[in-house]
Amino acid sequence: MRLSVQPAGRITALVLQACAVFAFLFTASPSAHAQAVIEEAPATYTGAMGCPSGSFLDIGRGDCWSCPPNAPARTIFAVTSADACEAPLHEEFRRATGPKNPTGLIHTDCQPGWFLDIGLGKCYSCNGYNRTAYPISNPRACSRLVPARRARAKLERASAYCPPGSFQHLLTGRCYSCPPDMDRNLRTGADPSTFNACSLTEAGKARRLGLAKAEELAPQMVQAMLASLTLSNDSSTTTRLKNHDDALAADAERATGANPCALDAFNTWSLGGTADVNAIIGAALDTGMAVDIRKPAREGRTPQRNAYWYGAVSYSIGLNAGGSAGVNYGCWIDDNNHIGGDYHGFVFDPLEIGELATALKAAKGGEHLKDAFKTSGASLAFGVWFDYDWRFLGVTMTPAYGRGISIGGYSKGTTLQIP
Repeated sequence: MRLSVQPAGRITALVLQACAVFAFLFTASPSAHAQAVIEEAPATYTGAMGCPSGSFLDIGRGDCWSCPPNAPARTIFAVTSADACEAPLHEEFRRATGPKNPTGLIHTDCQPGWFLDIGLGKCYSCNGYNRTAYPISNPRACSRLVPARRARAKLERASAYCPPGSFQHLLTGRCYSCPPDMDRNLRTGADPSTFNACSLTEAGKARRLGLAKAEELAPQMVQAMLASLTLSNDSSTTTRLKNHDDALAADAERATGANPCALDAFNTWSLGGTADVNAIIGAALDTGMAVDIRKPAREGRTPQRNAYWYGAVSYSIGLNAGGSAGVNYGCWIDDNNHIGGDYHGFVFDPLEIGELATALKAAKGGEHLKDAFKTSGASLAFGVWFDYDWRFLGVTMTPAYGRGISIGGYSKGTTLQIP
């Protein structure tokens, strides 16, 4: 992948689109702050386990299937094969055709294909069937052996057990589901919908706290996003990062205007190059420089530390697929000589969320996903990061260029300082 050199008008459009999505996420929906404090909740009843009437359970797959009326019996063959169902070999009966009067000198001759019933003295036909021992007037007077008939089974339900995303309660046949971002905990009771049976997952807590922090910082992050998008269009930025050019920080700050991380809330800003590959579970590599922007250093009351070079590796789980490369721009609480260590958080792309929402509204979601992998395009990942004690660490803005789709997800990683 390579970075996209976009015209200035494209940068402005991306910023405006990102800001519009931020406004939608943090004003048109319930407060993310309210979401962040709800760590437990009852489960929701989703239905009973088992197969619908007239269907059967395939034990190997756990699915519910049915056989057609003309082949109602299950065979020993795989349920997905063409021979899954059959009508077994059986005897079929029918009435005889007739009577007709015999001919000949002594009235015992019948036309070809017919036979004489001696008791009645009449001619009858079984029309290709065989004569049975039943009286000629019996509905079973004629019969034939019908070979076994095979047919495919029909899938009636993808699972005889609880639907995906739900769980079976103890040994009952009842299914329940937890709210988004939550999993079943160890609490027990007769009905999980009447007590807090679900707790926030680590990924869910990161998402909710991340959205809450993004809501809090959104007005201040607009300038940071503009700066990061501007830097991503400078083709020399990634080359200078690879060469550990210490002058890059000052040049980047002049190119983007006043450093948007220079707020009382942050002590470090970072500038790095990043590349990632995703297929639900993804991996990313990041390398760059961390610059001291403490308020005392900015005001000249204490010397500014030298920039520290760092490397980071992370993996993510979420609705992501594809690959991209770009510039990573971050604002951090910790000092630039103490940014190493483990971290985790929530990352989402406001541009992709907005475009996908528009495509779905126009019933063109499939076309949008197809185009995302067919042609390269811009993205703007926004990340909110915490340590493992849930202390807020900082935020990142990552304008990138690549193929695929990235809605967002949970990410874990480690940062190492480079001497």
